[in-house]
Amino acid sequence: MPERRLRFDLAWNVRDLGGYTGAEGRTVKWGRLIRADSLSRLQEPDLDRLRALGIRTVVDLRTSAEIDAEGRVALDDGSVAYHQVSLLTALWDPATYVPEDGPEAFLVARYLEMLADPEAPMGAVLSHVVSPAAHPLVFHCAGGKDRTGIVAALALGLLGVGLDDIAADYALTAEAVGPYERWFRATYPERWESHLSMPPPYTTVTASAMATLLPQFLARYGSFEAYALSRGLSAERVAAFRAALLEP
Repeated sequence: MPERRLRFDLAWNVRDLGGYTGAEGRTVKWGRLIRADSLSRLQEPDLDRLRALGIRTVVDLRTSAEIDAEGRVALDDGSVAYHQVSLLTALWDPATYVPEDGPEAFLVARYLEMLADPEAPMGAVLSHVVSPAAHPLVFHCAGGKDRTGIVAALALGLLGVGLDDIAADYALTAEAVGPYERWFRATYPERWESHLSMPPPYTTVTASAMATLLPQFLARYGSFEAYALSRGLSAERVAAFRAALLEP
């Protein structure tokens, strides 16, 4: 069986979304949709590992300011289509975190805002993600947790994957926190204290956040498909996505 977690030296949260049980009991195909943390750090041989996945499309969910500061994935031979589609007009303000409410409440509120934000180009992101011609496709943000986690949840939901599996996939990001922080501390010791001072929702994974979010999302929008339709996708495109990504 293919591995869910894909091993890279300078990216710690790269995962294949295949293997889950989707609509009509059909399995999501491996090797078609990949979720990741930032790919801007990748050098050889990591770039060779990325090429070996046959990636046709990269969807970068980060802001322009993040890309200006950190760069973008170094695949510039023209074989891979690169799309920057920022899901945030501005990064979250740590000052808005209320410790008494806890990290889960903060994350759920931010996720619902992102999903509802008329300025967030969620339709454009989903348009890339559901396009079979764009696959294999990787989408990523900075840590691969929040923006990437929401897009992964929507993609899996459109494929009919159960809510428990969607929440479990989100929770797997927790395994990447330790390796990333060890690298960060060794590489940027002068920034380590500021990293530690970030509120818990920014630096840890609250596994129950997705499990709490999904019922609220469905109560608001009715279904994953209804949400996609509200963002400009057609029922035919959703059906084509399922036909291409689910095993017969």
